[in-house]
Amino acid sequence: MSAISPESYPEFCFVDTAVGGANRRNNVMRMDEFDPAPDAVDVFMTGARYPVELQQHAITNSLVPPTKRPSVRGYAGQAVSDALLLDFDDAADPSRAQRDVQAALAILIDTHGVPPAHLRLGFSGKKGFWMEIPAELFGGLYPMVGLHHYHKALAKRLFPRLVTMDLGIYTALRLIRCVNTRHSGSGLYKIALTVDEVENSSLSDIRTLAKAPR
Repeated sequence: MSAISPESYPEFCFVDTAVGGANRRNNVMRMDEFDPAPDAVDVFMTGARYPVELQQHAITNSLVPPTKRPSVRGYAGQAVSDALLLDFDDAADPSRAQRDVQAALAILIDTHGVPPAHLRLGFSGKKGFWMEIPAELFGGLYPMVGLHHYHKALAKRLFPRLVTMDLGIYTALRLIRCVNTRHSGSGLYKIALTVDEVENSSLSDIRTLAKAPR
């Protein structure tokens, strides 16, 4: 479902999840226990992983009434991620998002010498494209408080002129749509794509690929 691996910092193995929409969150569990039904739509998981303290916080959260628990609201502990996530969106013209992810690839591959095989990227299922840059390319990302602030600063520094890059994803406990799950609005799947497909396929062809999981 995600490039996040439990192999680094294995105690950071908890995630928040949602099935049927991001508003159905506050289901904190071990990442390896998240197993939504194959036909589930609008499936989300946090882009970072957390220690057991996130689950304990959700259960006992004093920031909300007991009837609203579990709730991850207000969690301010450490988090870790094995990749920097980039999201390129343009609801009016998704082809602009495709051009920006192509530009991001050029920056990484041609300017910084990143091997294309090290990158994961794809179509979001509706209005844009995504990319994951492995943390080891930055020397590794260690657990920290405010990880989302670090990710945002890193994305802005790497790609300062890509206007469709969505900086709004860099918030604490952000839920990310899971790969190979269906978007209820478009009926299409969030899918992985090769570098060649992103660079050379038309948006129409990519949408055809997204009619089924890959």
